[in-house]
Amino acid sequence: MDIRRVTLEGFKWLALFKALSQMFTWVITIFVIRILSPDDYGVMALATIFISFFAIIYEVGLGSAIVQALDVSRRQLRSVFGFVIVVNAVFFVIFYIFSDAVARYFNETELSFVIEVLAFKFVFVAFSVIPGSILQRDMRFKESAAVALVSSITGAVSTLLFALYGAEVWSLVWGSLISGVVGLLVLYYINPVFLFPSFKFGDIYGLMSFGGVVVLERVVWYLYSQADSVIVGKMLGGNYLGIYSVSMQLSSTPMQKVNSVVNQVAFSAFSRTQEDKVKFRKGFLLAVRYLSVISFPVFWGISVTAFEVVPVVLGERWESCVYPVMALSIIMPVRMISNIYPTILRALGRPWLSLGNLMVACLVMPPAFFMGVDYGLLGVCAAWVLAYPLVFFVETYRTIKCIGFTFVEFFAEVLFPACMSLAMVFGVVLFKLFVDVDVLWVFLVGEVFVGIVIYLFGFWYFKRLIFNELVVMLRG
Repeated sequence: MDIRRVTLEGFKWLALFKALSQMFTWVITIFVIRILSPDDYGVMALATIFISFFAIIYEVGLGSAIVQALDVSRRQLRSVFGFVIVVNAVFFVIFYIFSDAVARYFNETELSFVIEVLAFKFVFVAFSVIPGSILQRDMRFKESAAVALVSSITGAVSTLLFALYGAEVWSLVWGSLISGVVGLLVLYYINPVFLFPSFKFGDIYGLMSFGGVVVLERVVWYLYSQADSVIVGKMLGGNYLGIYSVSMQLSSTPMQKVNSVVNQVAFSAFSRTQEDKVKFRKGFLLAVRYLSVISFPVFWGISVTAFEVVPVVLGERWESCVYPVMALSIIMPVRMISNIYPTILRALGRPWLSLGNLMVACLVMPPAFFMGVDYGLLGVCAAWVLAYPLVFFVETYRTIKCIGFTFVEFFAEVLFPACMSLAMVFGVVLFKLFVDVDVLWVFLVGEVFVGIVIYLFGFWYFKRLIFNELVVMLRG
């Protein structure tokens, strides 16, 4: 197998399908946001805090173990299937036992029923682990992307229809459930892997050992990644949490979508080349380069245009999101780069190093949020901007040391995109000062055009080789 060719082809298919999905779903999401209220999003965000903890461990790391392992037998797959069914059945029961307690903690009576309904996702997600992991292991990215595309579009349309019907927060709930069911059906249509589950787990101790570290890593990640929402929801209330969650969604969606594509491709590709250190190191540097080229202009562009982006995209009622979006977007480039570290370290067979990185983040970020919340929503956003660079520095040092790089080699890939993005921001600010256009969306288009021209011209003039490399990659 030509790993490089398959990786690039897979990345293009995933990126294409993800772009189509994003364009469609974001148009739908904008309409939904205009229909629903911050309280509706606040209740869903609180439910997500509880549900997402179990969602990150529903396959107990065994899906990742299947992809990373050099060889997996059919007997082992049956045992994995059986183990995942048992685990998700336990999760389903937990939701019903603790839903009332969670609702009382956040003082949201409707939250209990929302959690109980969302619990049904864990009835059927267990059946997606084996066929989904095999698709990723075999690097069949086109099929994986098709599943995600159909699932997300169906969920978005369902959410909009329920919102128009007046279902309020339940439009988000039913849209999520429908998306999951449709995704599972399409997955089995594309990759019909039918196995009888086995409840003899002796054959998968090796996979469970790897998966156990992955699960622990995800749990630690959850503690710090959800800490901001928990603190905002508890200290400031559901309305502020709705504003914060929408601001985070708007400022982080490009990161989530790009990282989901990159990590899916990277994990399979790096797992297949884990024994070739030269290819592994080269691939890591390329990943950092491309992520830097994409992330800095996109997120700093969102930050500098926040006063126009928020009212144009979300509407007048969400103007309180302007400053949170502006602040959160500043730190997103380094978050986007660091999000690939766990994938790289898992593919290398060293998930415990990624666990150590996340423990640093867990120790730094929640205390920062607690200090920041005293200053309101902007204080929490400032905590991201001021505290996360320390986390990024430590995670980067530990990761590049493991792979065999120096800071000089690493930051050589990051420095120029960051500098050109600063030049782009400066150009957009000048545009704001000297150009006056009454129609807000036209003014926003002008800002985006100026930013793109400045950024691309900088790469074409100063980094012609990288510019041509990106053009060839996109064409090929």
